[in-house]
This record gives sequence, structure tokens and C-alpha cells, in this order.
Amino acid sequence: MMQKPVRATLTRTDTGETISFLYNPYVLEDAKGNEYEEPEVEGALAPPLVFKHGGTRRVRFACRFISQGNPDVVAQQVEFIRRLANPVQPANVPPLAFVTIGGFDMPIRIMEWRVVYNEWTPALKPKDLYVEVEAAVDYKTPAPPPQPQPGKKNNAKAKQNSKSDLAAQIRALN
Repeated sequence: MMQKPVRATLTRTDTGETISFLYNPYVLEDAKGNEYEEPEVEGALAPPLVFKHGGTRRVRFACRFISQGNPDVVAQQVEFIRRLANPVQPANVPPLAFVTIGGFDMPIRIMEWRVVYNEWTPALKPKDLYVEVEAAVDYKTPAPPPQPQPGKKNNAKAKQNSKSDLAAQIRALN
């Protein structure tokens, strides 16, 4: 039995633009390193490690695009990802984006991308391709608000919760 590919999204936070893609292959790399000092200690077999600072957390995943009609749509989606790697003013860093893959939802800044073309149309337009993305996780950004759940809602309790949620977000930013 063939497993159906997972649909995922990539959203640019400053413009609200969103694209969907097939999450294929099903590999998500999540890596983070730390910097340590190795002070010399006379007579020691090995220097003790002293934590200096944490490194950047990076994620790597692939976005798959298959043309189901107009191959220009695939080209627009790839261009969207390419633009996410370009720095914007005034901070001169790549724009913030949110990647959502199943239960994985994280604020990222795309550092590197690589396009692999698998199939072409007779007019030599890309028909099947994937984009490998490497991104840095942006810890300074609060997580997106949870999606509303369908069903009845107690408005009085919801207003009280939204005030306490807002206060918690303000405390977290300070």
C-alpha cells in the first residue's frame, strides 16, 4: 500500500503569503550545536569543557512540487521559497516564515535552498521538482496563535482567557 504524501505549508509572516507543498521525502533534520572552551589544566588527561554559548538551531526539509496542469504555478512556488532566503531591510536578515508539517510548527529564516528538477514538460518547463531547504530557527518570535477549534464557545470565558494569554505573551517578550 502506497502512503499518501503529507501536505505542509510555508507562510511568510510579514505579507501573509502561504504556499502548500508535499512533504517528501519524509525526513526532517533538526540540529543544534554548542560552543565550549577548553581551558588548560596542568596534569589533566583532558581539558574540562566549559560552556560558552549555544549555537544556531537549524532544520532541513524538502518541499515537493508536482505540476497538475499549469507548470507556471510550480515556478511561482519555487520563486516564493527563493525570495524567503533574500535579506530584507531594515534588519538585513531573511524574512520570518512559519513552516507547518503535521504537528511541527516553527518560526524559521531560510538560510539555504537547493532545487532538484526531476521531470520536464515537452516545452521544457519543470513538471516535478523538490526544493531542499535549510533554515535557522528564530527563537525571538512567539509561536503563532492556536487554530480555533470548531464547536460552541463560552464567550465570557474566552474573553477572560484572551486577556490572560495576552498578559502571558507580554511577560514572555520582556
